[in-house]
Amino acid sequence: MFRQLFKSYQRDYRPRRSIFILQEILFWLFAALITSACLYYADYGAVTVRGMIGFTLGAFLWYNIRKHIQNRN
Repeated sequence: MFRQLFKSYQRDYRPRRSIFILQEILFWLFAALITSACLYYADYGAVTVRGMIGFTLGAFLWYNIRKHIQNRN
C-alpha cells in the first residue's frame, strides 16, 4: 500500500534523479524496519526458515494479487 502511494507521488511530481534515488533508499529502509519489527513481534526476533518462507510467500501472493487487480483496471 505504501509502495503504491510512493509510486503515484513519483509519477505525479517527477522528482530529479538524485531526489528519486534518495527517496527509494529511504523507502526501502523504512520497509526493512517495518518488516523487522513484524518479524520480531511475531517470533520474538528469531529469523527461522519457516518465517522466511512465510514472508516470501506473502510477498509473492501480494505481488500477484496486486498485478491481477491492476490488469483489470
